[in-house]
Amino acid sequence: MRNPARLLEARLGRDEARLWVRGAADTEEFTARVIVAADGAQSLVRGAAGIAAMVEDYQQVAVVAPIGTDRPANGVAYERFTPSGPLAVLPLVDGRYTVVWTLSAERAAQVLALEPSAFIEELQRGFGWRIGRIRETGARGSYRCP
Repeated sequence: MRNPARLLEARLGRDEARLWVRGAADTEEFTARVIVAADGAQSLVRGAAGIAAMVEDYQQVAVVAPIGTDRPANGVAYERFTPSGPLAVLPLVDGRYTVVWTLSAERAAQVLALEPSAFIEELQRGFGWRIGRIRETGARGSYRCP
């Protein structure tokens, strides 16, 4: 297992598949007789196999951030269904959580621009108190929801 890892390229031949994967330090090439296209909505493996997909643009962006609360995660995940889309709070092994907050592109840009304390306030208001007080947040990122 490689972590972190990102599939860069997939080439499928008659008898084998060749994959190029970028890890933390370098890029490795792998070969396999069988692979599974489980690499997301923009699947490079599916594309290499020539398998068509119907992709719908939901006009949403997922804002992702690690958070720490005054109650440890203990392996429990939560999800709220908000007018803007789902808001998931997923447990990490160290007792913290990862937030996946689905918003319009415009609102996501506003949330990403907030200072950490203002982001925590917005998130607490949007999610509630089920996980306790949100005390800290790490680096935030965003991903377009196809």
